[in-house]
Amino acid sequence: MPFLWDRNTGASTPLGGLPNEGVDTYATLALSDDGGTVVSNAFRLNDDFTTSTQAFVWREATNQITELPPLPGDTNTIGQRVSPDGRWVVGNSASDLGVEATRWDTQTGEVVGLGV
Repeated sequence: MPFLWDRNTGASTPLGGLPNEGVDTYATLALSDDGGTVVSNAFRLNDDFTTSTQAFVWREATNQITELPPLPGDTNTIGQRVSPDGRWVVGNSASDLGVEATRWDTQTGEVVGLGV
């Protein structure tokens, strides 16, 4: 489960995980400069030994986790970087047919394929 660690105090705050069962592991890849947005990914091993991934963000302002949805027709997402203020997340959306660079707006929920 992802957590936020305070380097000044050494305290760690659990951020929670996705409500869906079956998550095998989490990886946190980005933290906004203001410390208010954490980008993490959940990984599930499927019955056919493929892996499903789901990107999500935790926002300090709401103390909630929000999943970053895939592009239409895709099934997996990975969040990789976040803007300094936490509004924009970039990563990718993928299916069996391929992977596309993706941008999410954490304020509006908009997801945009970047065409690469």
